[in-house]
Amino acid sequence: KLLELGMDLSTELADKLKRAAGVNIADEVEKGEEEGSKSKRRKVSQDIPKETPSSSVFWKSAEAAKLFGYNRGDDILKGLQERVEVLKQANQSVDGWKSLIPDDGKEGTYSRHDILALRHKAIYLIKGYLIAMKKMNQHNWGTCCKMASAELSPLGLTKFGGIAVASWNAHFRIDNKFPHPVRLTRTGERETNHFVRIFEYFPQAKEMFLEIANENKHQLTGKFMLEQFEETILPTLERDSRDKNCFSDGSKGQKMLVKLLANPPSGTLILKWMGKLNIEWDQWCTRKGRAKDGGSYLSQRMSEAWASGKYSNRRPKGQGLRKGQTQDPAIEEDDTQALDNEEINIADLI
Repeated sequence: KLLELGMDLSTELADKLKRAAGVNIADEVEKGEEEGSKSKRRKVSQDIPKETPSSSVFWKSAEAAKLFGYNRGDDILKGLQERVEVLKQANQSVDGWKSLIPDDGKEGTYSRHDILALRHKAIYLIKGYLIAMKKMNQHNWGTCCKMASAELSPLGLTKFGGIAVASWNAHFRIDNKFPHPVRLTRTGERETNHFVRIFEYFPQAKEMFLEIANENKHQLTGKFMLEQFEETILPTLERDSRDKNCFSDGSKGQKMLVKLLANPPSGTLILKWMGKLNIEWDQWCTRKGRAKDGGSYLSQRMSEAWASGKYSNRRPKGQGLRKGQTQDPAIEEDDTQALDNEEINIADLI
């Protein structure tokens, strides 16, 4: 009882002293609660990276605006957040990817692989933007793209490098659209463009090419046609152009002729020209094989060799040596008989 009485007296004494000092107990309680909430907010704010002066200066610079496709003075961070939301649409619905490509009616030509690659591109670019918004004060854009690639590649996504992610930003920043795959925008094969132009500018070259091929079918190869193109067709075109005083006059045809004279086409390209011109020729007119009808260059040469007696000492078909046999049986018997005769002669001498 004495202890309880002492505690009550001490509490009353403390209250009297506080009232004497003009301090309200309720205000002190509120003050304690405010201090507790401030400490909690302080702990949470320590986890959020603060914007440093260098980063704020970068996001207001013309370099940042040009890098991400904005005008100087725009809120680039806000713009990137909105762009991230646009990229998220690719994986939020079945047809969400269509909003990230040009609206020109080519979405029907996309394969399942094209759609999957587009969705993965969106994920990579989102990650690159999120890293950039946090760490561009410490790293450049290229490094942020490499970091995004390093974090996402182990997750099973299509493996893309940092250079690829940076290039997608260069395309996507224009109008928030990814370009179509190259195979959907290619107007023609690159290797045939050269072929089409040279024979369009010089029709006589096409006639000479076909004439040489038809007259030399027995020895027609890519190497042979390449030699004829370099030694016959190109010099003829140059001579005709000089006679007409138009050689190297700056026109497209003459520019191409000068270029071909300096750097003739390869044998592979010549073979493609022959295919485009529907030239029939025996592609096995070398040691690789022969035509079944015996009309190839190799078959003709073999027939000539047999007729001239080059292979007269060879055994007829089906009369070769057996496996493991080193000599003809008839020859072996003759050799054995000769050895026996030698032994008899030696015995007589002894």
